[in-house]
Amino acid sequence: MIPILLTVCLFLSGCIASSTGNLHPTPSPTIKVLTINLCADWSSPRQHRADLIIELIKAEKIDIILTQEGIKGAGQFDMVEYIANSLGYSYCQSPAFGVPGFLEYCVGIISAYPILNAKAVGCQVSGGDPIDKVPFPGSGRGVMADISGIKVMSSHLTVPVEQAEKEKQVNCLQAALPPGVTIWGSDFNFVRSDPAYSLIHLQEALYSGPPQVDMVFSSGLSVLASRLVFEDRVASDHSGVLVTFGR
Repeated sequence: MIPILLTVCLFLSGCIASSTGNLHPTPSPTIKVLTINLCADWSSPRQHRADLIIELIKAEKIDIILTQEGIKGAGQFDMVEYIANSLGYSYCQSPAFGVPGFLEYCVGIISAYPILNAKAVGCQVSGGDPIDKVPFPGSGRGVMADISGIKVMSSHLTVPVEQAEKEKQVNCLQAALPPGVTIWGSDFNFVRSDPAYSLIHLQEALYSGPPQVDMVFSSGLSVLASRLVFEDRVASDHSGVLVTFGR
């Protein structure tokens, strides 16, 4: 009973593990953010793909990495933990769906700055694939934290669902972001022409386009540069979205 309760508490609050080896001590006038879905073909070794992402982070001096479908659980290689520890960055992650303790698909944040006040964001929806369920109170689809004065969120939307349930998720996640300076990166699973897209009231920084749809939105920041990375799909079955923001 105690392990179950502990798992639920960790899920609801966000699982935090920090490393202080290489953390940036003070804010910079610019901040680089990468959104990347970590899952890919099971035949592709996860550590190799993680090493490719680490190489990019070092080369581009990326400050914040927003992850989706990071996998952890019994005997699983935890890419989020591995990337963060290899860089000396802080990280947090929370299960979005899967089998608790065995195969948990997580949303996560990795940061060169200290992560403060991390928490899971829950959005209860109907529908989705059988594995796309979480046997916890509510369905956690996002993780949010304060980083260097910016409220940052990484999320993953559940599919396939009815249109009303899709829009419910967008409204739920967006409502979790307070007014002010924010960054929201996500695997949205819908394109710009979807009515759910029009519900997002933040500034779009970059859109990866189908077949896998990842986007970064922001408020209170200027977009200085943006581009797609890993378009060859060597690190993920998604292209990564890399954005440089000005404060």
